[in-house]
Amino acid sequence: MPGTVPVVDSEFFIYPEQTLKVGEKIKFTVHTPYKGMIREEAKFLFFSFNSVDSTQKVEKVRTTLDRKKGMYVYVTTGYFTPRKEGTYTPFFFLEMYDKEKDEEISGSGVVKFDVIANPKIEASLSPETATIKFGDEIYLLLTYQATGMDSAKFSREYNYAVAEITEEYDEENKTYKVLLKFKPEQKKTHKFEATVKNIETDTKATAKTTIYVK
Repeated sequence: MPGTVPVVDSEFFIYPEQTLKVGEKIKFTVHTPYKGMIREEAKFLFFSFNSVDSTQKVEKVRTTLDRKKGMYVYVTTGYFTPRKEGTYTPFFFLEMYDKEKDEEISGSGVVKFDVIANPKIEASLSPETATIKFGDEIYLLLTYQATGMDSAKFSREYNYAVAEITEEYDEENKTYKVLLKFKPEQKKTHKFEATVKNIETDTKATAKTTIYVK
């Protein structure tokens, strides 16, 4: 029977350590005792049985050799930005080879953390300023992003009467786009505002634009 590959424990750290939110970057740092040259590049893996999302990848993974507390260690860093709220359990693996002993050694570590929904909403209006003639209509594009929130739980309010022409959702970027049609009723400067609100958390964001009617 083939022999079992020796395993050494890797220390797995995350930053920040608390209050992890959807859409905010997390830094992974792993210390693995030096047991020989690297045979396979370090990797982080998620599994569906204990992580809410196993499809995302850890980015910018990099391993360097360093000296800490009188001994050499491999320091591996990577960055992860969760897209869903829930529990994540990343596993770390680093395969090494001891040339003198002709032996493979595996470094492994694991950490578990929870990610909460990010209540922050970002909203903008385009164009930011515009000048039109009295009697004309203007089209405005409202764009907003609310990572980790259910789209059905949002309401939109405007300080002027407008018509919502189209509404689109970009799944990859988690961005909503709403095309508005506005016809000013007076010759003056209009401070137009669009407010997006999560009706469950009461979190809201207001986007503004200035429209000059001549």
